[in-house]
Amino acid sequence: MRVVIVINGLERGGGEHVVFKLVRALHHEISFSVYTISRRGYFATQIEAMGVPVRCLLRRGVPKALKWTRFLYDIRRADVIHSHFFYSDILARVVASINPGARLLCTRHETGFWMNDWQRRIEPLLYKGFRHCLCVSAAVVESMHDRGVDPCVLTLCAPGVTVHDTLRRDQSQKHIPTTPPNPSGPIMSVGRLETIKGHDVLLGAFSLWRQRRQDPKDEERELLIFGDGACRKKLQALAQELGVAEVVRFRGAVSQAEVQRFLSRASMFVLPSRSEGMPLALMEAFAAGLPCVAAEVGGVAEIIDDGENGLLVPPEDPLAMCEAMLKITSSPKLATQLANAARQRALERFDQRRFIAQTRAFYSGDDAASTGNPANFHSG
Repeated sequence: MRVVIVINGLERGGGEHVVFKLVRALHHEISFSVYTISRRGYFATQIEAMGVPVRCLLRRGVPKALKWTRFLYDIRRADVIHSHFFYSDILARVVASINPGARLLCTRHETGFWMNDWQRRIEPLLYKGFRHCLCVSAAVVESMHDRGVDPCVLTLCAPGVTVHDTLRRDQSQKHIPTTPPNPSGPIMSVGRLETIKGHDVLLGAFSLWRQRRQDPKDEERELLIFGDGACRKKLQALAQELGVAEVVRFRGAVSQAEVQRFLSRASMFVLPSRSEGMPLALMEAFAAGLPCVAAEVGGVAEIIDDGENGLLVPPEDPLAMCEAMLKITSSPKLATQLANAARQRALERFDQRRFIAQTRAFYSGDDAASTGNPANFHSG
């Protein structure tokens, strides 16, 4: 089977990470060709290391003739064309006309919070040409439906994370940890340093938390922020302004293995985003067994049941986020309860093997793989 993947770029991000995981899981049985529109990025190198070609179609906005020739050749031979993100969906829809026999699929990784009027107007027409629009969360399904996209095209296909063998073994042996993962460990957050990710809200909440903390030992507790982006200098200046710069560490963009290493040492995970489709970073924190605090946006509420396996707070609310953080740091019992429930949720719903199997079924033409009803994901 030949599958052509079209994506804007392969820099570090949740949707790009999903593409990497998909190719890594299936490249031994499927012949992939990956095309980016305008940029390569971190995951391009990772995918090429598997022997899968990654080609960029534009250089400084100018089409590369040889790359486009190869692109159209691969499109004509493809059994499946799978695009990711809105502009790649437009390109895939156009070029798929030269191969009407190919299965045309796309994945939408976000709710469309950024869309302007013309994009909203063409969206319902654009997706009529796709066999399936695979949405990473019920929130994405609902947002697209609200903008007029045919619900018959929209299919819930939630991504997952690696659930480690130790977690499966603990569950099979009914082993339930009785202490928080690391009560005195750092507070941790993962995400691109962009406005949409809300790190300014997190810094405000962390500053308030330090003022209200009850344990003198928390004076030295650090906030670790993983990720890079255009807002880094602005966020560093804000940390200085708030008087927390000495205990806030901007770790930059690191490998997934490094993130996992720090997740195992952290006391809590915080996701302050202003918008999310289905945050993989939060799923990873669940799989690591961390008590989590997250802004209630997009697909976050499909991961967290407030008060049961994590704490939800309104977006743009540093005070509410601070109070949720205080609940966890002041109550080891609550931290342990949330951590155990998070592990259980990760095991039951977030194992990426389900996502890989579902996507494979769509590639092979098994439309029964559709979960259709967005409620199915949240209700289990």
